[in-house]
Amino acid sequence: MVEPALLVPRQPIASIADLKGMSVRINNHTEAEVAQRFGMRPVPMPVNLVSEAISDGTIDGAVVPPVMLFEFGVGRVTSYHYLLDISSAPLALVMNRKRFEGLPAKAQDIIRKYSGEWPLKRYLQTNEAGNRQVTEQLTSNPKRQVVYPSEADLVVAHAAFKSVVDEWAAKSPENAKQLETVKAEIAKLRAER
Repeated sequence: MVEPALLVPRQPIASIADLKGMSVRINNHTEAEVAQRFGMRPVPMPVNLVSEAISDGTIDGAVVPPVMLFEFGVGRVTSYHYLLDISSAPLALVMNRKRFEGLPAKAQDIIRKYSGEWPLKRYLQTNEAGNRQVTEQLTSNPKRQVVYPSEADLVVAHAAFKSVVDEWAAKSPENAKQLETVKAEIAKLRAER
């Protein structure tokens, strides 16, 4: 998963209640579901169009990962940051077996050597460092307003997230099975810590 996305609005946000009625750029269906739970109007939009859309008032804010704030100019058009981890998108690089087996042996060896945990660890290290740097830039800049959700807002947010997940799991037995598999993996990882 990529780093959780946060909300960057055009106007100050003090709590989840302030999100109601806002039009907000989202990246995927799940973000749209979450945005609707908070009373926002989700607007699907590529990240490269966000800064202009915020500037001209087309949208009231955007859901973006921290590292994208400055890469796509969003950080130049808003100085408000509501640090609620609204969503995270899955990240995968996949190849079907037939295509893989059709590659030269050297290429297969390289893929085997640098797949699995190797790229994952490097991605996580790089992305975590980048997000930490951006968050430090935001919180240390007196011209920016950074708001962390209150405990009460986190309770509301987690209930909204749970309702989205529960609805998805209820759509099919396969979804429910996938959710249980993910929960088991998370529990296993937490137990290893």
